[in-house]
Amino acid sequence: MPTLSIVIVVYNDKENFRVSIDSIVSLVRRPDEVIVVDNCSTDGSSDVVTDYSSLNAKHIIENDIGIFDAMNKGIRRCTSDYIHILNCGDKYSNPDVFNFLDKLGHNTADFLLFSVKRNRNDGSHWRWVPKRSSLYGGIRVSHAGLIVRTAAYRKFGVYDLAYKFIADAIFILKHVTRENSTIMEGTLVDVSPPGFSSSNSIINLMEMISLSWHYPTNFLFKSWIIVLTLLKYFRRVFR
Repeated sequence: MPTLSIVIVVYNDKENFRVSIDSIVSLVRRPDEVIVVDNCSTDGSSDVVTDYSSLNAKHIIENDIGIFDAMNKGIRRCTSDYIHILNCGDKYSNPDVFNFLDKLGHNTADFLLFSVKRNRNDGSHWRWVPKRSSLYGGIRVSHAGLIVRTAAYRKFGVYDLAYKFIADAIFILKHVTRENSTIMEGTLVDVSPPGFSSSNSIINLMEMISLSWHYPTNFLFKSWIIVLTLLKYFRRVFR
């Protein structure tokens, strides 16, 4: 039976962290390993790990240089066959989401792609379904819906720290293909309202525009993606 590691990154986000840990505790098919990477929180986040001692989480408390650095630290300590990164504040859509592991058989895909439910601040939500996109020239999947074979991280590498906001998108763009991934049924994660990656900073905007030029598509489509990126950015800024 394949084994599973869950990595959670936290920094001074105690209440959202508890939401995510509660979600793991409720799972029917528990992970074989839980790794918490904490950037030296001072709000009591560490106490949450202590409260759930039955999970036997590996608790890494040390300074990092950003969320993707923390994710990389967690990934490098994983010993299971598959890894899922659960963002702080997100929760699994239902207790049975990992039951599929018992039926996975000889699936050799590097990436398992799931839908996610993405919540907005106004209480509405939408469902991000993984699919191939002619506009973007590749597989479109939410990072929250991505389960990665540990061997794939060893083969491709982890998240590129040259990017502060879009390292997950760059990783997916470079490495997730139709040939090495399997689109799975069901919704994996209930994603909390926009947070870090939806920052309105100019750095985030510039990285998103840079990302547009990485897509393996033609100039017209790249230009249209930039327009969509700008519209999305300004909607956030002036809402």
